[in-house]
Order: sequence, then structure tokens, then C-alpha cells
Amino acid sequence: MPFLSSGVFSRVIALALLTTLSTGCALLPWKRTKREKDSAPRATLPRFIGTITLVDEDERFVLIDTGMLPDLTTGAKLRSVTGAAESGKLTVSDVRKRPFIIADITHGEPKKGDRVVEE
Repeated sequence: MPFLSSGVFSRVIALALLTTLSTGCALLPWKRTKREKDSAPRATLPRFIGTITLVDEDERFVLIDTGMLPDLTTGAKLRSVTGAAESGKLTVSDVRKRPFIIADITHGEPKKGDRVVEE
């Protein structure tokens, strides 16, 4: 390069390299501070409760097999899910016998085999 002497050219290259390296490292994920990691929004999945094993459409309640899950509080709000779509809303009653709980159907039409998650 005839318009730049070798000393000026090497300084320009060194400055460009220094600028690139000093800003680039801050963007790497392992260089983030704890505060930056904690402040990032996180998606939370609804907690799986169990599976509907019986539906009584006349009395409007379902029997849910919760497996080894600890007891839920009476009045807890739940959702039943068929595939990816919500099929009903449920409210936990005080009737239970491990590993089953009974929930009243408050909305929708849950089906046997639906997954139940917390609302």
C-alpha cells in the first residue's frame, strides 16, 4: 500500500484487531456475569399432576391418578389437556385416597386419559 507506511499500516491492523477482540468476548455466553444470567426471562412449564382415569359426566367430576405426587390442597385450580389443547378446568375437592384425587369439572369436557397440569 503506497499511501500507508508499514508502521502506520501495522498500527491500524493492531487497533482493528484490539477493537474486535475487546468487544467480541463480552458477547460470548460464558463471559456473562451472574446478574445477567439471573435477569434473563425463563419460560416455566406447568407442573404435571397426573392422568384422568375416570370421568363422571352426570356428577361433573374426574378421578385423577397422581402417582407419587404429594397431596394437593383443596380448591387448587387445575387444567386438563388433550394433546396440545386444553379440554377443561378443574378444582380439587377434599375427597382423596392415594394415589387418586377427585376434582370437580368447572369448565369444558375432560376425557379419560387427559393429562392434568396446574393452572
